[in-house]
Amino acid sequence: MARYDLGLSDDEFGSMTYALLDALVKRKEAQDRNDFLRSGNIAAAVINFSDRAPDRQVSPMDFVPQREEEKVDLRRMTPLEEAEYVMNQLFKKR
Repeated sequence: MARYDLGLSDDEFGSMTYALLDALVKRKEAQDRNDFLRSGNIAAAVINFSDRAPDRQVSPMDFVPQREEEKVDLRRMTPLEEAEYVMNQLFKKR
């Protein structure tokens, strides 16, 4: 991820602090979210201006994965649920 997504060399990656890497990853995630939102604007406009009922309009946010309001609160999970969630996050395909 560091080389392909963030454009870092091995030396740059090795000399980074965890806080700096975390900031770069968050910045990349925000950029990806904005890209999805731009695409969602186009898709929602096409769908909403077709012969769609006014009560069934779509939002550009419908096309943005992992919305902020859907963040998981690990404190509300049992230890087993928390462990399963963390393992799924570590090994999911991006």
